[in-house]
Amino acid sequence: MDRPFIHINAAITVAGSMRCPSGRSISCPEDWQRVHLLREKSDGVAVGRITWEQDCPRLDCRRDRLGRLPRRQPARVIFWGSRPNCLVSASSSQTVPTYVVGNPDMIAHGTTLVRAADRKLPDPLQALHGLGLGSILVEGGPTLLSSFIKQGCADRVTLYVATRLAAVAREAAHRALPDLPTSAAVRATPFGEGTLLTYEFLSSLGPAEFVKSSCSLPTERGTFRLWAYRFPGDDGEHVALVHGRLLGAQPPLVRLHSQCLTGDVLGSCRCDCGRQLGQALDRIVQEGRGALVYLRQEGRGIGLHAKVAAYALQDHGLDTLEANLLLGYAGDARSYEVAAAILRDLGVSSLRLLTNNPAKMLALRQAGLQVTERVPLVTPGCIENASYLATKVLRMGHDPALLAGLTGSDERQ
Repeated sequence: MDRPFIHINAAITVAGSMRCPSGRSISCPEDWQRVHLLREKSDGVAVGRITWEQDCPRLDCRRDRLGRLPRRQPARVIFWGSRPNCLVSASSSQTVPTYVVGNPDMIAHGTTLVRAADRKLPDPLQALHGLGLGSILVEGGPTLLSSFIKQGCADRVTLYVATRLAAVAREAAHRALPDLPTSAAVRATPFGEGTLLTYEFLSSLGPAEFVKSSCSLPTERGTFRLWAYRFPGDDGEHVALVHGRLLGAQPPLVRLHSQCLTGDVLGSCRCDCGRQLGQALDRIVQEGRGALVYLRQEGRGIGLHAKVAAYALQDHGLDTLEANLLLGYAGDARSYEVAAAILRDLGVSSLRLLTNNPAKMLALRQAGLQVTERVPLVTPGCIENASYLATKVLRMGHDPALLAGLTGSDERQ
């Protein structure tokens, strides 16, 4: 990919407006925290001229709710448009660069001018990529956001909508951004006081747009082919373990497993992740063919540091879902579009999914894969993870078979 990975982010009202008529904020504290985390992961944050002139946005990321300082600050990008003979300046005290995309005749003080002779985005985006911006978070108004979508330069769109009704949220999203393709895979997640809509366009990734390598990997459970993947705009490196030939008369058995350092590596009893990982590999070997896609989504997508903080809250009586929400994170912040792209690269279009989580089936189907069967993956429970498993079943929609054979526990994990 010869341009940055583009992630569009915005907050909108139920009526489809990106501004609240009363002057109140559309968003909520949980969404503000999410935006700052997105900024921290991005090489640059972009807005349009009107947003820059009217709102004077800081476009930086700040301490999170745990008091953690951001690892880095993103560069600032201003898409100035075709307004002629104008001057744009930025404070020389800024510690991050400011890039202005505009007419060749513009004058820029304290900024780097990226010249664009027209409103077409590919050329200036390619120039920004050459300046070291591998990913850009695009904020601002509907005109700028729509231009990225219409010109095919959007890879992911997330919209926070001020309603918890998913159907209403989707309608509001298309009122705000009519150019959103109706065929795009979309995931609706209750978040804070509203709904978070995530539109993914990663399904269009071709072989030239990600990096992969492979080797043979003999293990105690069997011999696998290990494939390592790195995608643009994604700071995680993911792997697939393939056993046998995936192509055949019957769909192969596939497991999507999100990284869990404490369970997979350290043998924690607070969850069932390590046991699920081992059993999944055993089941694939027993079948003679299949794949396990290992995704770098620690703590259901919130990261190791936040997961440990969530564990500390669980030590004081909260369950796994309550702890995430109290810290300002989604109950489940994972996504599976990268997993779908990996499976497509491996030649898998139809599969049997080894999971207790129906949301994984839905995500793969929305990404265009055929899931012919959900195969349960139930491991023995214990006192330490009894409440954790109960929360997954009763509050997160997982297979009730997880509760089979559990003994009661007063400890909430």
